[in-house]
Amino acid sequence: MYDLSAYLPEHPTPPSIILPWCGKEATEAYQTKAKGRAHSPRADQALANYAIGVLESGGPVAAVSRPAE
Repeated sequence: MYDLSAYLPEHPTPPSIILPWCGKEATEAYQTKAKGRAHSPRADQALANYAIGVLESGGPVAAVSRPAE
């Protein structure tokens, strides 16, 4: 899981590209940029800075575990 709030003003496209995915599973959108193109390795590295947890499956309500600091 990522908190991209601080990054939205820096994203090269308008926030309206990211906002519809907030609070949702967005792996496919990130991997394809919704246009069939992958993000760059640089984007992958930057994304790591915004990690806030890992969504764990296993029941009707998913649990969130925070990454080790």
